[in-house]
Amino acid sequence: MHFAAMHNATSLMILIETFKDKIEILLESKNNDGETALHLAAIYNPDSLQFLVKMLGERVLEVKDHDGRTALHFAALFNPDSLELLIAAFREKVLEVKNNESFHN
Repeated sequence: MHFAAMHNATSLMILIETFKDKIEILLESKNNDGETALHLAAIYNPDSLQFLVKMLGERVLEVKDHDGRTALHFAALFNPDSLELLIAAFREKVLEVKNNESFHN
């Protein structure tokens, strides 16, 4: 799932559609750096992120890595297209997203 999120939105869609009854397990699965497929989509593949936004809605802003960072944090750090997508989808809600230190970084 992590590689699909990073490289191929179509493969990600197929995986999620096939295992939609296990979406929570797929979303909470973390790599060695504590990142989920959602975090990697925000960094590498806005098309995958767009699919996840449509599928999950505001849940996209809640899934955190080991340091409490969300897809929004990674988009802000690494991918302006993903950041634009999240701001367009969630507007002012993005201002409420915090990391483990309870502040925006």
